[in-house]
Amino acid sequence: MSAPLRSRLLMAALALSLAATAWVASREEQESISDKPSSQGPSRPALAKPALHVAPAGWPAALVLAAAHEGPAWAEPGAIARQSWGLAASAAPQIAEAAPPINARSAKADIEAEQAPPAAPPVAYSLVGRMDEAGRPRIVLSNAQRTLVLGVGEVIDQQWRIVAIDPSGAQLLWLPGGQKQNLAFSSP
Repeated sequence: MSAPLRSRLLMAALALSLAATAWVASREEQESISDKPSSQGPSRPALAKPALHVAPAGWPAALVLAAAHEGPAWAEPGAIARQSWGLAASAAPQIAEAAPPINARSAKADIEAEQAPPAAPPVAYSLVGRMDEAGRPRIVLSNAQRTLVLGVGEVIDQQWRIVAIDPSGAQLLWLPGGQKQNLAFSSP
């Protein structure tokens, strides 16, 4: 098929689909206009609206209100469906009751927990050595990706600052939370 013929066929198909869309849209507008009460001429019979679903007795108030809300509702399951779910054919569905209200003391504890600063994550390095370079102590940190030699005041991965180095290990400060963590030498 040649390119000009193909483009003409595609344009014709596009024109037909646009015309069909416009026709369907105009019919929906006419139907919505004719559904409104009018004092002029005969009116078309209104479409039947679905009946509201009434919640069975014993349902919690929130579900009764939801069932009374206008819109599509779930139909009651048939006897066979209720039997397959292990329910008696005439029994109303069992719905869990709402949780009891939270007491004031636990709410206060939750608020305090939210206000507490986040806990520092574990340091992603192991302290494998210590050395003195020009009279200043330095530590050797290592993980699976790299090995670092750092001194006091230097920052690791933009999260940890080395605060102090002593013979037993190093003290690190977690910069986002301001919490200190001790890193001891790993024993072989």
